[in-house]
Amino acid sequence: MPIAFADKGIQNVCFKLSLPVKFAERLRFLIALGMSKEDAVEVDGVKVVPRDFICKMVDQHVKETTPETPAKPDDHKVLKIIVDGVKDGVRQQYSIESAMDPYEPWNMSMGTFTVGFPAAITT
Repeated sequence: MPIAFADKGIQNVCFKLSLPVKFAERLRFLIALGMSKEDAVEVDGVKVVPRDFICKMVDQHVKETTPETPAKPDDHKVLKIIVDGVKDGVRQQYSIESAMDPYEPWNMSMGTFTVGFPAAITT
């Protein structure tokens, strides 16, 4: 976004994501082990790229498992956007929040609905 809107004077764009604590801990552990590295390491005479290995394992796991889907989706999301800057010499700040819930008519989880539906509309 900062590159795409540089001509508008944007200098900084931040994205923050709140994840479940247990998931974040597991992710940090894998990163601490070096599983996000793109430089190959030798394992028993074979060069392996840790990041490629972990991606392959995740892909394999997803293909081999069927996630438990609750009878009725119960996930929720709150998005908050803050725009802060100076326009015509005056400091301005705008903020908007949007709370999203599952889309009950389609029995669709909030995650699926809020990611796929806007893209479908835009397309």
